Amino acid sequence: MEFLIACGTSITGKIAEYTVAPVGCHLDYIFHYRRNVHNLKTETEDMNVKKKIVEDLADEAKRRGENIQDDIEDCLTKVVEITQDAQNLIDNTNIKCGLRGCFSYLVARYRFSKRAKEISESVVEIKGKIRFDNISFRPKLKNIFENKDYLNSATREKFVDGIRKALEDSNIRMIGIHGMPGAGKTTLAKEIARKALSNDWNLFDDAVIVTVSETPIFETIQQQIADRLGLKFDGEMISERALRLRNRMKNEKRFLIILDDIWNDKLKLEDVGIVFESDQKGCKILMTSRFETVLGNDMGVDKNFKVDILSEDEARNWFGSIVGDQIVTSPAFQKYGNKIVQKCGRLPLCIVTAAHSLKNCDKLPLWKIAWRRLKRSKHDEVVHTAIKLCYDKLRSDEAKQLLMLCSLHEEDANIKMENLMRYCKGQINMFEDAQSLQEARDVVYCLVEELKDCCLLLDGDDSDDGDDSDTVKMHDVVRDVAISIAKESRGMHCFGDGSEVEKFLEKI
Repeated sequence: MEFLIACGTSITGKIAEYTVAPVGCHLDYIFHYRRNVHNLKTETEDMNVKKKIVEDLADEAKRRGENIQDDIEDCLTKVVEITQDAQNLIDNTNIKCGLRGCFSYLVARYRFSKRAKEISESVVEIKGKIRFDNISFRPKLKNIFENKDYLNSATREKFVDGIRKALEDSNIRMIGIHGMPGAGKTTLAKEIARKALSNDWNLFDDAVIVTVSETPIFETIQQQIADRLGLKFDGEMISERALRLRNRMKNEKRFLIILDDIWNDKLKLEDVGIVFESDQKGCKILMTSRFETVLGNDMGVDKNFKVDILSEDEARNWFGSIVGDQIVTSPAFQKYGNKIVQKCGRLPLCIVTAAHSLKNCDKLPLWKIAWRRLKRSKHDEVVHTAIKLCYDKLRSDEAKQLLMLCSLHEEDANIKMENLMRYCKGQINMFEDAQSLQEARDVVYCLVEELKDCCLLLDGDDSDDGDDSDTVKMHDVVRDVAISIAKESRGMHCFGDGSEVEKFLEKI
């Protein structure tokens, strides 16, 4: 008997479990309709408060040039969608539940209450995914090496192809490019970087070019490489930064570092943190220098390439393309044009500056004067004379003064246009007629374009946001000539370091 009672109780319990409990759950939707709708409103409002905070943080991050994390973008999108679903439900609830028909009212009450609870659960889930930290990241900008000054010629292409083969050789880690001043080493290095990152070569995922110069500044070199790698320093000592940089570079598989304009053995790669591990076969270091022994003996490159001068045909063709083919094809002009090219030693920098000094010039006596000045120059002064010809051709004294100001910056410096405007305004009072700062900026811009047109100034290196339009640079040879001109004709005293200052003071 007890057994039968127990069985009956068990069966009754199961029946209740499968009938009464579900019925109670469904009745709960009807009885707690207002609570479910109210909870939906509250949760949705709270979710949108958090959404507004995230959107403000995202806007601030975008102004800093950062990208928003994908999961945050998805989350914000879902907030908009589910907010719309919630609002539609609430609006429809107000309408439907205003109908007081008994049965239809209960059905509507049940349906909307159940849907309100389902949406509330989704809202709570999305709220859990909303965060206020780590919502953005600094994008790794595609490194594009602009190289509009590159001369595409058979001689240059043969040289570049040789470098490509060395870069493809897994047994070669460090490559050197050496040549005399004005031979085009930096331009060639940029062209190699451009091609190495292209889909055609596809040798590297990223590259960075850093100017070393005669007196290397370790912190600057470290910072430029770190910026390219997305590594942030926080005031550490050079040795600590070197260790962090080395550890960061271990993650790279195909990375090219170009160290431009190395003068001596002052740059120790290990001290800076420029070290690749033995298994990083796809990572390379390319160096340029005027001195073969510096690259071979001091830096220990695996393979060294010499930049040769242009062929006679290449030099003449390039000269003619700048001065104007219609002028240079005239027999009289061609005679002196060939002499000028020959005297320039077929050096790219010498040719381009001499050609720009005669650009669109159809007066033969001026060509003869240019030839005589170059002819009287010693072999090691020819580039100086060619640059001086270009300087003398400048139309305004303001442009010459601006060039002098640029030469006062350290070697290979990126010179900010805004700073140039302020120097001109404050130091030499160049803009007496300017009515506003914007007018002064416009004048500086025009003068800079004039100097660029004569190849006395170059575009600056890319800034953090990939824009190089607000900086300019000087070729180190042009800077040397400008300083020389400043000393000789403008009574300016320019010093390379403290020792030069001491020597000068001893004479007065």
